[in-house]
Amino acid sequence: MLPVIVIGAGVAGLACARALHRSGRPVLVLEAADRVGGRVATDDVDGFLLDRGFQVLLEGDPVVRAELDLGALRLARFRPGAMVRHQQRWRLVSDPRRRPQDWWTALIGPGTVGERVALLRAMRHARSGRVPATTTAAWFSQLGLTGPLRTTFLDPWFAGIGCAQGLGAAASASASYLRAFADGGGCLPAAGMGAVPAQLAAELPPGAVRTGVAVRGLDGRRVLLADGTAVEGAALVVATDLPGAARLAGLPDRGGHGITSWHFAGEGLPAADPLLLLDHEGPVNHGAVVSAVQPDYAPAGFQLLHLTTLGLHGEDALPAVRAQLRRWHGHDRWRLLRRLGIPHAQPRQDPADLEPAERSPVLGDGRFVCGDHRHRAGVGAAIASGLAAARALLAA
Repeated sequence: MLPVIVIGAGVAGLACARALHRSGRPVLVLEAADRVGGRVATDDVDGFLLDRGFQVLLEGDPVVRAELDLGALRLARFRPGAMVRHQQRWRLVSDPRRRPQDWWTALIGPGTVGERVALLRAMRHARSGRVPATTTAAWFSQLGLTGPLRTTFLDPWFAGIGCAQGLGAAASASASYLRAFADGGGCLPAAGMGAVPAQLAAELPPGAVRTGVAVRGLDGRRVLLADGTAVEGAALVVATDLPGAARLAGLPDRGGHGITSWHFAGEGLPAADPLLLLDHEGPVNHGAVVSAVQPDYAPAGFQLLHLTTLGLHGEDALPAVRAQLRRWHGHDRWRLLRRLGIPHAQPRQDPADLEPAERSPVLGDGRFVCGDHRHRAGVGAAIASGLAAARALLAA
């Protein structure tokens, strides 16, 4: 029996392959890189765990809870809320419903009472699904979120999620993030975010995943490999990123957003809080001392700071990043471990990019597609897309 060939061993492709395997279908996953995970990966550099891009696992996402063994990942949680820069100082934005001890700081934080009420209204709409078919910016404006709470917190927070300045993403996508964060918040696995695809791949049979195999093109249900050979499948699932899907399956490439990820090591510094740091004045949009969240990210006695600048930046941006660190901490006792540019960190999520027709996993003629470019971005959405492709294939 010919296997179903899944092209791409990212989170979506692995979730699809695992679902097919559980249903008794033989699968073969082809991955061009030398590892599984796609954009969700972790590198060990001198004992520091460096995620490729600022990623968190949303424990409140129902797909994440249903499809992953969260206990085996040994998750550590960010403290609810964020520290935001407002009038040249750090201010706490918190949810007193989840941390009643923060009620006073939440009350005196940036933003008006009207904005806080509007944000609660947005969260209620997110839970009920009553979200307009428009951009996040237009939705927030309709709700009255137009002041300091939006500028200092919501703008950089959603810019971090979508990897782009502005709030052009679909309101429906942003509502799903609000709902997931409200239900569980962000977490980091003890072995880094790369532990998520590793867990998905671990359930597949030996030999089902072949890494280091580049795909040149498709011919019907035959996969043409870069070495000149071909592999035939009972069906094909294109589970690459959007540029790869555009090349292999002829999908429109609407582009994505790039970021630059910066990792710094610190030694002998004061203890840090496990909080997200947001700064709308840049160049760093967001970051966190991730070792304060998940201690396994750094060797004993060290701290690991992970920062993100939106767009692709070279080493010439380092002086501006260090200047921002001095404004943040009053010192610059951080040693740069790695600067990593990620050209396609997130797909675009404008309203037109999330039309129902674009979400269908069926390409026809025994071909299917999955990936977070077919859905909202994020680990949970990628898993959901992979499951949707598996269901469509099994039904066909």
